[in-house]
Amino acid sequence: MNRVRFTASGRLGVWDSIDTSRNREWRPKLDEFLKSNAHGAIESNFRDLEETDDPGLATVTAICDKIISRGNPTLVDPDWERALLSGVGTEFLRWDEADDDEIKFNAKECLWPEGSTFQLLEAACDLLDLSMNDECTTNRQMLSAELRERCSEEEETLYAALLEELGPRTSGIVQRQALISDLVSGGAATALSESRVDFALQMSRLQWVIEVDGSQHTELAQQGDDSFRDRTLNAGGWKVLRVAADKVRSCGAEWLRKAWAEAEDKERRSLEVGDLHGSVSSALDKSLTHRAAWHLLLRPLAMQQCMRGLAALYRYGGLDAANSQRILVVEEDMPVVADAFQMLLELWELTSAIQPHSCVERPEIHLDVIGEKGISDSSHNVRYVSQPEGTYDAVISHSFLLGEAYVGSRLEQLGPEMIRRSLRIRRATGYRVNRSLLFAPGFNRWLEDSLIVPEKALTRLLQIIFRKRNFRPGQVASISRLLQGKSTIVLLPTGGGKSLIYQFVGMLQPGMTVVVDPIISLMDDQVRGLRELCIDRAEGISSQTEDFERVRQDMAEGRLYYVFISPERLQSEKFRNDIQKFTVRAPIPLVALDEAHCLSEWGHDFRPAYLNLPLSLQRYCKDPKTGASPTLAALTGTASYAVLEDMQAELEVDSEEAIIRPESFDREELEFEVRKISNRSRKQELELIREELPEHWGVQWAEFDDLKGDKTYSGLIFCPHIDGKKGIAEFAKGLGHKSYYGGRMPENFSSDWNPRHQDGKPPSSDSELREIWKLHKRELQRQFSRNEVREMVATKSFGMGIDKKNIRYTIHFVMPASVEQFYQEAGRAGRDKENAHCTILYIDAGSEKAIREILDEPDHLKANDVRERMQKQGNQTDVLVPLYFLLSSFKSREEEQSDISELWQTKLLGSFNGGAKTVQIHFRSETECSKREKCIYRLKILGIVRDYTVRYVELEPKQVGWFLVETGEWRIDMIRKCLSTYLAKYKFQEFVQQQLSRVYADNPIEAVDQAIEVLVDFIYDAIVAKRKEAIRNMVQMCRDYEGSDSFRASILAYLEESPFTDELNSWRRKSFGQVGLPTIRGLLRDLEDRKDGDEIGRLRGLVGTTRRMLEADPENVALRYLSVCARAVSPWEAERSVLEEMATLFVWTRIEGIDIDNVRLELLQDIVDRRPDIAGSVAHAMVSEEEDGLHFARRLITLDRKYGGSVRLAALNAISSNALKMVAGIDGFYRLNQPGD
Repeated sequence: MNRVRFTASGRLGVWDSIDTSRNREWRPKLDEFLKSNAHGAIESNFRDLEETDDPGLATVTAICDKIISRGNPTLVDPDWERALLSGVGTEFLRWDEADDDEIKFNAKECLWPEGSTFQLLEAACDLLDLSMNDECTTNRQMLSAELRERCSEEEETLYAALLEELGPRTSGIVQRQALISDLVSGGAATALSESRVDFALQMSRLQWVIEVDGSQHTELAQQGDDSFRDRTLNAGGWKVLRVAADKVRSCGAEWLRKAWAEAEDKERRSLEVGDLHGSVSSALDKSLTHRAAWHLLLRPLAMQQCMRGLAALYRYGGLDAANSQRILVVEEDMPVVADAFQMLLELWELTSAIQPHSCVERPEIHLDVIGEKGISDSSHNVRYVSQPEGTYDAVISHSFLLGEAYVGSRLEQLGPEMIRRSLRIRRATGYRVNRSLLFAPGFNRWLEDSLIVPEKALTRLLQIIFRKRNFRPGQVASISRLLQGKSTIVLLPTGGGKSLIYQFVGMLQPGMTVVVDPIISLMDDQVRGLRELCIDRAEGISSQTEDFERVRQDMAEGRLYYVFISPERLQSEKFRNDIQKFTVRAPIPLVALDEAHCLSEWGHDFRPAYLNLPLSLQRYCKDPKTGASPTLAALTGTASYAVLEDMQAELEVDSEEAIIRPESFDREELEFEVRKISNRSRKQELELIREELPEHWGVQWAEFDDLKGDKTYSGLIFCPHIDGKKGIAEFAKGLGHKSYYGGRMPENFSSDWNPRHQDGKPPSSDSELREIWKLHKRELQRQFSRNEVREMVATKSFGMGIDKKNIRYTIHFVMPASVEQFYQEAGRAGRDKENAHCTILYIDAGSEKAIREILDEPDHLKANDVRERMQKQGNQTDVLVPLYFLLSSFKSREEEQSDISELWQTKLLGSFNGGAKTVQIHFRSETECSKREKCIYRLKILGIVRDYTVRYVELEPKQVGWFLVETGEWRIDMIRKCLSTYLAKYKFQEFVQQQLSRVYADNPIEAVDQAIEVLVDFIYDAIVAKRKEAIRNMVQMCRDYEGSDSFRASILAYLEESPFTDELNSWRRKSFGQVGLPTIRGLLRDLEDRKDGDEIGRLRGLVGTTRRMLEADPENVALRYLSVCARAVSPWEAERSVLEEMATLFVWTRIEGIDIDNVRLELLQDIVDRRPDIAGSVAHAMVSEEEDGLHFARRLITLDRKYGGSVRLAALNAISSNALKMVAGIDGFYRLNQPGD
């Protein structure tokens, strides 16, 4: 007999609407019940069931199989559920359907007696232990000749007793010669893969194995084998009963009745259920509860199981997909085959529509069904008949209750020939899970550019798999590109459905999707979100993964759809081996880089593994057969041009078409506030803001603070620090709770939160305390997601990507480091589209000095000295906080050059001379690990390092381990080539050649040092300058805050494309002379001349676009000049904003070697022409510059240009003020030399 075993189960979505507190107890029991009964088998006596070698059939069945078995259980097709609830379901439930974006069925009232879902589960258990009706005959199990030979006479005697005792129920309960590897899962069962048991009795509340032992079982060696078998079965939930063969011969029936009598209470319920109810039909006639269980619990289970069985019949050749077939269906009990065919073939058609060149077309079928009608309106090509009519290409016998190798009454009535030809779908005995991904050849190049992905097909699949009615803006375009195998950068606002993009694309391709996440909480949240959608084949692999080895094995053996990892995980040699082992089995068609802005924001300083991702993905995730690399989806909520440019360069995604942008980043439901406060009042102001929050929703504090499920007023307070008085633990304590979350354990973490320590005993070791911290974070995240905790104090390591719909407010205790960071984190709120409030606490005092002496200071060491002095003086201006993190990550170019050179010369140079290919570089702390990895990656850019892995001996409290570095080449030509390749990602060839000229030494060691200097200089000039510009933009928006609407407008002008985007983008990387003043002034004139009622909108767009372009190219004098003029024209921009931008313009003008006086004069003319009321202040700032302001004042006086009286007055004041200082100095000199003084 040919047999293919499979696992699948389904349930209704309506159960999610049952009362929350009761549902949390019942749902796990429901899921456990469905998993226990999810196993089925297809079998045939006359046809070989061999897996197809047709690529098109393999592809379509692999994808359909993924969708069908995405969860155990998973949600059934919503159309089918709606039909069920609207039909037979009306007898059992009063329900309605929510009118919103998600397809939700809400139970209003349960109509069976007492309405208990637990009673429903008990009734379902009863039904599974019964035969279908009282007329069912007692059939014997069909055994192959080989298995019959294994059966002794005593086994036949005991089987006869079982048939006598159980009657027709035997065919659903008793399996002879069952494989132990089918009965249990796990390593021990694998060792017994060919071993069988004599009898397996499986009921809802009883799992027995009966072994008939001959005389050989008294031997010592055999007893050892028996003991191992019994332990394995016991561990899998089976009770093993052994009976001697001579006892069976003498009193087998009596022994069986005694075993019955000694059964446990719950086991006895299964044994006696036949006496209670007779049969399924009888129970359905008498009991509303049992009817409800049959239709609401068991029918969805049988439906999903049957659908996977039909897909297997096509894949394994039982059914012919290439030709039209006339099929006889014999329904023995639960009538679901017609419905299952309809849904399977719809999935087939949808998949083929999306991938027409990779999938075979939907097969044509005509069904004659002997049995009751199903739920769906499946009249097309379906007839219900009482007897076969004519000839058939295939005969399918389906039973939800019968076990493997049992015929069934209706099939038996059709005669031996029909039995011989039948393809049987049966309930499988045991608990071995069969859910591995199915193989399909090739991926990523399924669609031609000319083909349009049918949105209607995508939308239907969205409804089936994710239960959402329609796509959000940007999702279809992103999905379409990725399905064509085109790497894509997706920029969609927070709450815009980015995660669904990679989840959807991953589901519609054979193989496993790898998702790279920056933080563990995001991995956990994404896995939780998928499981809430009943997609359970997802796991995160991290240092906090429970049952780590099991997850690794599941991944390597193809049991996962989605694997969530950190970028550092790809630097693990063990993980690389696991992932390569998987690619031999199935492809990795897609890699998703979630929160992709982290590649730019974190990769260059403390997480270089981000920058190593492209190489790692190409080398370790590619298809070993075709060499094709996975398609890359980089997803983020917002990205400045600086970050976007970085992502494009590092990921090598150059095409502008590869960037998917939304029509708007606007989140109308968010209200913004920047609360400007004094140095000493930050905590008091926070308490005041929290007290005022209920007013935004017109409620009292008691109602606001109450936990009300999805109606809870949840909130996030973002704090940049982990330790100290301003750290998350102290902060939360000050707010009256212990709900705080950070990337690492705070120094003052208290273990008294954890229930394990309610006895008052402190942790016995630091390692135990760290384990408690991990538990604290996981439990807190779970509680927050379930609305058991209302408010969280967290670093950005928690807020990123968390998908919780009812966050009503966010508060930033300190100004974020960029507009993007703020909008990302504030965007955690209001995901249900209801109003939310987002506040920044902002201290401005001292910011002018910080802008002038730190942000505008190109010398890194000088800037850092000023920051340290300001902080020592107690200055608390917000700008110092992000500057602290920035300048701490980038100490100085001299120090970094020294670190890289030292590692190169002391650790690697000797290996080159000695011919070694790999070198171990050890570290003994987190700081040393980070520092050395950064140096190794910098050397990798230069080609000196080819690749590296990291191995940790100890993670906490110190990171101890080593890097295994694979060396590259250090020929001068190769170093120059690698440096050129890297610089060319960011700069034009002219710049590249200019920098390469600095690597001129003939000595390779000197050439390496020169290349290191060029590389570090570039990183500091490019990366650090861009980060400073991002901080500057955030400061300016906070300082200029006047209200939520204007603040929103500034954010959107910064984030969104404008009519000026293409023009200004073309200015990037060009000199002031290459752009030219006529071009700048022409753009301003066009802006001023166009009168169409949207002047303010275009002006905001110009200011925002220049801000964004300057963040990507901060040294661009032309863009900076335009920025000053645009701000001057803008009525909402403060005079201070214009002056500060002008000061920055002059810094870069001097650095670029441009005649500063000419720039001043031209700018002054533009200010006079466009905003004369501030011309005097602008002139005063120009002539007040210490370096050459007086010189410019004198020149200004001598010119004939008409600048206006305020400008001349400013120049005269500067000259006269200087003269007075000189006179005062002379007078003081003479006073000092007077006698007697």
